[in-house]
Amino acid sequence: MPHHHKTKLSPAAQARTKTQLQSLQTLYQWQPKAEQHCAYRWDGTAAGGAHGGCWVRVKQFTNGTLYVEAAEAKDLTTLLQALGLEAAPTPALATGESSAPPTGTAGLVPPYVGCDESGKGDYFGPLVAACVWVTPTTAQQLQALGVADCKTLTNAKVQALGPAILQVVGPHALALVELPPAQYNTVYAQFVQRGKKLNALLAHVHASALAALCQKLANEGGEASPTFPPTFPLTVLVDQFANPSVMHTALQACQLGSGHLRLLQQPKAEAFIAVAAASIIARHRFLQRMEELSAQAGLNLPLGASEAVLRAARQLHRQVGSEGLQRYVKWHFKSTQSVVPY
Repeated sequence: MPHHHKTKLSPAAQARTKTQLQSLQTLYQWQPKAEQHCAYRWDGTAAGGAHGGCWVRVKQFTNGTLYVEAAEAKDLTTLLQALGLEAAPTPALATGESSAPPTGTAGLVPPYVGCDESGKGDYFGPLVAACVWVTPTTAQQLQALGVADCKTLTNAKVQALGPAILQVVGPHALALVELPPAQYNTVYAQFVQRGKKLNALLAHVHASALAALCQKLANEGGEASPTFPPTFPLTVLVDQFANPSVMHTALQACQLGSGHLRLLQQPKAEAFIAVAAASIIARHRFLQRMEELSAQAGLNLPLGASEAVLRAARQLHRQVGSEGLQRYVKWHFKSTQSVVPY
């Protein structure tokens, strides 16, 4: 028995939904069909997975009712998610309520935004957050490049893939926010004064990157295609690092509400191509900054928080003192207690 979903859409929502459907042409191979009382009817096939080849169908009736149906329940759910029509996968951003990680991400398909960060576990260097917007076309191109979670790649591979990702998605579909060590230490101290913890700072840089990307996507041209400019709200997948309410609060602070973003948070989200791309972009920038800081310090600054890192930090502390060291390290790390004598 077919599975279906219907909802009443405003004229603006009808236009957004049609644009979203057009952006999924590569995945569903839509075929237009004429039907009485319908503004349009498109028939397609499910995009891969266990039920690849099963039919899906979308009808937009002239009275505003959108009717979506599929042979398989999973394929219906996947299509509804892609259109942003699935019932309450996460709480509305305006509420700031916490929730369990959504289970709907298993069927997430482009277009959507992926977010990740780099540097949070490194004593030396900045904290960098990146977000990347992918379409069905760019997602396929990124997969062909070998894009994967940066933790599974060598630094050399990350350095090679960073520029390649930028070339594929374009500058309008990518945003970076970084906190150099001195700024990181100042902002972290401000968060602590307000009773906030590290996760609040992480959410802040993610939300800032998303705000920058929204600004780009809303204002810049990009190449003409059914997927650009994108429709809002953007579906966004963030690698979950805290209670979901922490990220909601940060988005509110950046004046990003449910009209801008449909937020999904999931642990190990780097399995999704957009988040993997974001992880590489963030790591690529982090590695660039580490090279610059090493040149500035006149010695190699190791990655991570190992004994080698402590030795380098002690040497640097002898050269520049405690105030100077804060231009290179994240001061609140426990490593500081082993570096700076009291």
